[in-house]
Amino acid sequence: MNKLKLIAAAIFFLLMACVNRDDIYKNGNKKKSEKEIPDTSTAGLPLMKDLTDVKDPVELLSQSWELGEDIDALQDATEKSGVRLSFRGFSFATDGSFVKDPRGYISFGKWDYDVDGKKLTLKFTDGKTNVYHIRNIMRDQLYVYAEGDKGEIFKYVADGMRYENTEDDPFYTANNQWRIAPAKPESDEAIRNRLKACIHFLILFHQDMIVKDAGLISFYGFPSCLKFYGPGIFMKKRKDIDGEWTGCFYNEEQAMKAYDMIDAVIAMKYDWTKPGSWLKKNESVLEQIYKKL
Repeated sequence: MNKLKLIAAAIFFLLMACVNRDDIYKNGNKKKSEKEIPDTSTAGLPLMKDLTDVKDPVELLSQSWELGEDIDALQDATEKSGVRLSFRGFSFATDGSFVKDPRGYISFGKWDYDVDGKKLTLKFTDGKTNVYHIRNIMRDQLYVYAEGDKGEIFKYVADGMRYENTEDDPFYTANNQWRIAPAKPESDEAIRNRLKACIHFLILFHQDMIVKDAGLISFYGFPSCLKFYGPGIFMKKRKDIDGEWTGCFYNEEQAMKAYDMIDAVIAMKYDWTKPGSWLKKNESVLEQIYKKL
C-alpha cells in the first residue's frame, strides 16, 4: 500500500511540474501551450458605423483609404529593407479635414466633394490645392483618374466603416499633430506632451486594428522609437532610430531627450494579464505607459 502511495505521489508532483512549466510568465506574458482562441470581443472599444447601406458619396468618402497596389507591398515591408517605400492613402473626416499619406510624408488640409461634377478638392495647409476626378465610389472601393477625367485609374480600398466619434480615429488630423516638428526648441514639458501624443496615437492604432479585425497588421511608416511584438513592447536601439522619429522634434537632441523619457518609463513593471489577443495586451500596456508619462 505504501508503495502505491509513493507512486501516486510521484505522478502527482510530475503533473504539477508540467503544469508549472506551461504556466510560466515572463514579463506578464503567458507562454503558449496550445493554440490561442481568437478573441473577437470589442467591448470598451470605440464604436464604428458600417457603411454597407450608405448611398451618399460624401458619407462614403468619409473614411480611411489606401492605394490598392501598395497594400501587397506593405505585407513584406520592414524598416531594415534599406528603401523607403511609398504607401499612399487618405483619411477623410466628416468635419472636412483630411490626412494624406499617414504611412509616409504626412500632410494635412481640408477637403470638399462636388457630387455633380465628381470632383474631390484638397486644400493643403501649405496653400497647395489638388483636384481629383472620381470615377466611382463604393462602400470599400474608390476609383480615381490619374489625370483630369480620363486616363489611368487608381483603385483605393477601405474597410467600409467609420468611427462614430471622429476623435477615436487614429488618422484624424488632431491625433497626428505630434508629427509636425516645432519651429523652435521645446521645453521638457512640451517634449513630454509630444511623446504622450505619440503614445495616444499608438493606442488608437491598436484599437483600430482590434475593432476592424485587421487581416494585415503593420507599423511600417509610423514614426516611433518603439518596437511591437505579439505581445511585447520594446525600445529600438539608439543606432536604429531613423530620421522619421527625429523629424517629429525640433532637432535630434530633443528627439533623443524624448527617447530617454520613454526609455525610463518602459523599464517599469506593467500588468500584461488583460484577457484577449496580443493586440489587446499591447494596447492595455500602452495605456499604462501613457499614464506613467
